[in-house]
Amino acid sequence: MAILRSRASKATSDEVLIRALYAEHGKALLAYATRLTGDRAAAEDVVQETLIRAWKHPEVTDGPRVSRRGRLLMVARSVATDGSRSTTRDTLGGEGQLSGTDACQRSKNSPRSA
Repeated sequence: MAILRSRASKATSDEVLIRALYAEHGKALLAYATRLTGDRAAAEDVVQETLIRAWKHPEVTDGPRVSRRGRLLMVARSVATDGSRSTTRDTLGGEGQLSGTDACQRSKNSPRSA
């Protein structure tokens, strides 16, 4: 029974932490992520992933308030960059090379093929 109470207590404190981080830094994170991604929906995903990483790695939120926001913004930039890289990789066929259909489409649409 004590284990269940400690888990419930930890879950509550985790929720309080995430809510506090979002209340304090959410607007700045969303504005920054929107500038990075150019898309509000993608920016919301970046903010969510940033807060999840902060929850998984509490050392990100340790320390003074001023540097806490800086660290969160740095994580957001990393998340946005990772998302951009995976989108590019998916577009290029997974290994940084065009997939067969993409290469065909590009060659058909290329002015040189006419």
